[in-house]
Amino acid sequence: MKDYHNERVDPSRRRPSDEPVLGDLIAVTSSDILDYFAKCPHCGYAIQATETVKTYSRGLIERTIYHTCGLPCGWHDSTRAIMEVPRRDNDRTRFRVS
Repeated sequence: MKDYHNERVDPSRRRPSDEPVLGDLIAVTSSDILDYFAKCPHCGYAIQATETVKTYSRGLIERTIYHTCGLPCGWHDSTRAIMEVPRRDNDRTRFRVS
C-alpha cells in the first residue's frame, strides 16, 4: 500500500474539507492495540492505544491511532495515515489515484 498522507492530527482540529476528498464513508472499525508498549512522555506510565480504520468509496483507507495515558495525567495524541487500496484491473494491480 502506498502511504498517501501521514500526519499528526488533533481530531477536534480536522478540516471539514478533508471528508469530500476521501469519498463517502463505507465502513468503520475500532479496536484496542494490545501489544503497544510505549510510555507517557509526561509521567512515564504505560500508554493505551486504540486504532480506528475508515474505508472510503474512492478506495482510500484512513487509519488513526489514538494514544492516551493509562493514568489520569491528561496526555493524549493521535497519528493519522491515509493510504490507497490496490485495485485489480485486467489482472494487473494498480493504485487508484483520486
